[in-house]
Amino acid sequence: MAVFRVLHRWIGLSVVPIFFVTCLTGLALVYQKGIVRQMVTPDAVLPDQYGVQQVGAELEQLMAMPQFHSDALIKAPNAEEPYWWIRRPGGDKQLFRIGDLQQYEQGVWILPVLEFARHLHIELLSGLVGEVLLLYVGLMTLLLGFTGIWLWWPQRRGFHWRWVIPPRRRLKLKSFLRLHSQSGIVLLPMFVVVTLTASVMMFQKVRNALTAAPVVATEMVDYAEVSNGQIAAALKLSVDSIENSWPTYIRLLPGDVPTAKFRLRLEDEWHPNGRTNIVVDLGAMAITDLQDVRQARPLKQVLNQMYPLHSSYGMPLFYSILTALVGVGSLWLLVTGTGSWLRVNLRQNQFQRSKLQLAEKTG
Repeated sequence: MAVFRVLHRWIGLSVVPIFFVTCLTGLALVYQKGIVRQMVTPDAVLPDQYGVQQVGAELEQLMAMPQFHSDALIKAPNAEEPYWWIRRPGGDKQLFRIGDLQQYEQGVWILPVLEFARHLHIELLSGLVGEVLLLYVGLMTLLLGFTGIWLWWPQRRGFHWRWVIPPRRRLKLKSFLRLHSQSGIVLLPMFVVVTLTASVMMFQKVRNALTAAPVVATEMVDYAEVSNGQIAAALKLSVDSIENSWPTYIRLLPGDVPTAKFRLRLEDEWHPNGRTNIVVDLGAMAITDLQDVRQARPLKQVLNQMYPLHSSYGMPLFYSILTALVGVGSLWLLVTGTGSWLRVNLRQNQFQRSKLQLAEKTG
């Protein structure tokens, strides 16, 4: 038992800084769509008769704008995000209204803030090094859950709900250990889901980065010219090829032949952006690659659910609330766990001082 207590304590202390950052940024990101709706696009709504034909027509207009660049990623409007957005690699998002395609100007300062939080959350602003650190923190956090269960189990009969929620009266440092253990065991099931899905996704990112072929830097990436009407026709071709689907991400691919890639979300699919990808040769107006999520291997289909389970995007409201509670509860565990450790150290220091004083008196 003593070994598990020491292991639990020092693993927890080793991940405190990164754990705090990920919890704080994760809380902001869980509700980033709602934040954008309230601060930037409060009047945005998806029209009832808004169909693929209108999406294609607006996409053509959007790509003809002076601020559009061929390397930009475009996201089509949907019920949760009833507006267009464009983002260049390494750049901020630009949001546009449905219909007149006027750019949103109100409260847009929040967009780079949320983008900063996203990069801090998924890579600690340090690329592969940050991803490796986050993978380590995820695995250690899972180990914290296991050791926490082991330490709590002998005292399980003393469980009471009044030790789960912080008391209204003034908190006492001596209560932190019980608050930490009791609230931790309540949070544990959802805590494991969020942490495990994060670790799986981060493992995939790190593995892909380490096994990917080295990219040869070039001065310029060329994109073939896209003619008027091609992108709208390719969008319709893609959506028609997958029944009950809706476009999410759209991008042009570099090369000598005009090519576009479309991401589609199927009806009732958990993943908010969908996992079906279609590549279309715009010149020949033919599909050159189709990755239908329904035909993916069972393991791949399971992995595709990691993102919605972790972020709560595309999930029911109650799940978003649970995810947010895990974020708040994790910060509470950090405070109570650190407070318990400080109390132990204070008691040890007091004990050492008492011994020294007694030795001086008797000496």
